[in-house]
Amino acid sequence: MLLVNEMMDVLWSQLLKQCAADMKPVADRLSKTGTSLMKLVGEDEAERIREVVDDLTSRFDSVKNVMRQRSNKLDDALQQMSEVCVCLSVCLFVSVYCTCVVECMQKRVVTLQD
Repeated sequence: MLLVNEMMDVLWSQLLKQCAADMKPVADRLSKTGTSLMKLVGEDEAERIREVVDDLTSRFDSVKNVMRQRSNKLDDALQQMSEVCVCLSVCLFVSVYCTCVVECMQKRVVTLQD
């Protein structure tokens, strides 16, 4: 069950990254449009447009940073999970090998006793 949840987190993270990448051009166009619009309107309206554009840019950057942090945490968790899997594989190999060695030694002892 844990592996399924981790896979869902990875897929969700990738989906969020893709969504942010898709929204980047939209945010850039909004900023450029806002800057152009500020040149055409009065000072009060230009200040309000600047506030809106700055707020939206700040929100976008905040979401992008949160997604980057989450993605980094997931990448670290996957790396650790991979290292644990390697360690478990080695432990399993050693355990099986040791069991085989013990069985072999027991057979030799029985053979020597006969």
